[in-house]
Amino acid sequence: MRRFYLALGFTTIVLLLSATSAYACGDKLQALNRGLRPQDFSSSRRASILMYSRMGSGSSGPNDTGQLESALRRAGHRLQTVAEWRELDDALKSGHYDLVLVDLINVPQVEESLRTAASPPLVVPLVSEGTKAENKLLKKQYPFLLMARERNGRYLTVIDRALDAREKKYRTTLRRN
Repeated sequence: MRRFYLALGFTTIVLLLSATSAYACGDKLQALNRGLRPQDFSSSRRASILMYSRMGSGSSGPNDTGQLESALRRAGHRLQTVAEWRELDDALKSGHYDLVLVDLINVPQVEESLRTAASPPLVVPLVSEGTKAENKLLKKQYPFLLMARERNGRYLTVIDRALDAREKKYRTTLRRN
């Protein structure tokens, strides 16, 4: 009987130790995710985005190279770019947009013109450069802030978060009415 309990104990120990090494097989699958690049990121939802980029504005850095525009188009967003205030005003009156990307300097003017809209788009400021302290203060004031020197994946993450916030805001206004 003693041998039986000894064999049973030994078999139990072997089974328990071999089960933990079997879980390690999933590590190889996680290693495959390391091969994905942020440029391959695509948005789960498509948005209509209006970008106001004046020549000589602070946000012209990413626009000159086309990084931001190409990242948004590759993600499947519809993007319209305007360069004059009159074109921006006409586009906001005639079309329906989810987001408006605008230089930080022009944010108050754009928000003022959107106050009377029935379903206003969310304004997302573009910032070219600044110190860490300035950027920290700006991020407190504007939760969805696009920095000019970001990676493509970061642009799209900020856009997705802004779309989530807009959708949430829209749902709460529907519940109130």
